[in-house]
Amino acid sequence: MEQKVILITGGAKGIGLATAKLLSVNNKVIIIDNDVGACKKLFDYNIDVYNEDITDYKKIKEIIDIVFKKYKNIDVLINNAAIQTTNKLLEMPIDDWKNVIDVNLNGTFILSKLVAKKMKNNSTILNIISSHYNKPRPEKLNYDVSKAGVALMTKGFAIELANRKITVNALAIGATYTSMNYIYKFDENTERVALEKIPMKKITTADDIAKYINIIISELSEFATGSIFTIDGGRSLM
Repeated sequence: MEQKVILITGGAKGIGLATAKLLSVNNKVIIIDNDVGACKKLFDYNIDVYNEDITDYKKIKEIIDIVFKKYKNIDVLINNAAIQTTNKLLEMPIDDWKNVIDVNLNGTFILSKLVAKKMKNNSTILNIISSHYNKPRPEKLNYDVSKAGVALMTKGFAIELANRKITVNALAIGATYTSMNYIYKFDENTERVALEKIPMKKITTADDIAKYINIIISELSEFATGSIFTIDGGRSLM
């Protein structure tokens, strides 16, 4: 892939961080993340870091304007930022529902809208979603609904931006060793149950996902649009 300007949300840890490190070798990477401590750790890398909440439309617009003024374009937008809570549906606090939808769905819309308006033709957007976007689970409905919304949003943006040759796709992933799934490190039973549901009997890593992201944006996004690439070891088949 020729050198690109790449913006990654939630890029200071987990999948976002692994992707930022991989792509920054040959590209200019910018990240937006609301984790102050995690952002500070990236100052030694050739990465522009903005510590901000992606749901703050005004501040995100200011950041996007700065990036476009400095680099003239964002060739690749990777919407990766997300949060997750675990609650039984009828016991789920309303704030938990609202916060997850606000970050995962509304935040993705805000970034996509602001960036797409300024993007040059032949650029691309990749949304990171879950293989559960069309198969809800107990105690995680807010997260799964938010990813279902992003899946449909992916297709809607793909249709509207096709006339500018801007492609929009999504990567649906399954169980991954990240801070969001920290329980795998401390609860062997939970990890075992997760593995039993994956036909390939493997939980991926953030580095694995970073490699898949690189392949999609560098090799598949020239013509594929509105596509949801599912890479989950077969989890969505069960």
